[in-house]
Amino acid sequence: MMLKRSLLVILVMLFSLPASAAATQYVSDQLVLSLRETAAPNSSIIGHLKTDDAVEVLAEAGEFVQVSTGEGTGYVLKQYLTATPPKQFTIDKLKQEVAELNRQLESYTSGAEGQQQELVQLRQTNSQLESDLSRTRNELGSLQKKYDRILANSEDLLAIIQERDQLRETNTKLEADATTLREENESLLATGIIKWFMAGAGTLCFGWVMGKLSRKKRRAF
Repeated sequence: MMLKRSLLVILVMLFSLPASAAATQYVSDQLVLSLRETAAPNSSIIGHLKTDDAVEVLAEAGEFVQVSTGEGTGYVLKQYLTATPPKQFTIDKLKQEVAELNRQLESYTSGAEGQQQELVQLRQTNSQLESDLSRTRNELGSLQKKYDRILANSEDLLAIIQERDQLRETNTKLEADATTLREENESLLATGIIKWFMAGAGTLCFGWVMGKLSRKKRRAF
């Protein structure tokens, strides 16, 4: 009877994964995440977080969240955090459980024939755990492929963003040059109008003076 109770406790412990703290999240994807001083993309980098690092979320600030790393606090992009425990963490736990079950199987195998039923149940549980371990490994492989694709796309995206910024700078410079040329043209046009007006006025005055002189000469004769 005591043996059956012990076996039941072991099985309950195997299938009951400990719940993570409500505010605990993990760094997702295979990357090195910058820990910034404030919630801004150009804020100073005060540290780095690696894949599967656990952090405590303190507050949200738009696309950033304030986190505590155990060595201090800072801000990281929200999109790279997840509340789901890392796959590698689950795999390691399953490995430990499988190793413990194998040890127990060896212990039960050397026991009395009355433990045969408990041994069968443990083998079934072990088989299920190995199946879960295999499935988790496959999921981890799929995530690695997804990460490789994201990494390739992110490199193209960075190049596009840099090209866009360069085009913006060039466009801003061209607009400034165009504004300068427009102002110079307007200034030259205004200067030309004034010169033409002065020339016309000078010609008119000269003609009037010459007319006066001509009439005086005719009167003299």
